[in-house]
Amino acid sequence: MLTLTFFYEEKIKKVNNIECIRLLHMDKDLSDLKIDREECHHCGAIWLNGQHIWSGTGKLGDPQTLSNLVCGISNSPKCINPSHVKGHIYGDKDTWEKRASFINSKIAKQEI
Repeated sequence: MLTLTFFYEEKIKKVNNIECIRLLHMDKDLSDLKIDREECHHCGAIWLNGQHIWSGTGKLGDPQTLSNLVCGISNSPKCINPSHVKGHIYGDKDTWEKRASFINSKIAKQEI
């Protein structure tokens, strides 16, 4: 636990047009909150406290999906995604092929 000490002023009164103040001392206990932020220097992916966060939406991300959609495209040796394995596709996660198939099925339904 961290204790923050600060002072604040309390106006007491005016004496001969001079404002008198008193400094009051106050201690406040603060939590041990810590946020660890990592950013991939190659693609800009962000992890907060070890959890991937999508930079475009701020929503919780999945490092395996990130690997399929971003890391696997460039296969940079500078990639910091702990789930990325060069050449590996996480089949149960979102991929560009699945996205293309979804879009093509929507287009096919509109053509009927």
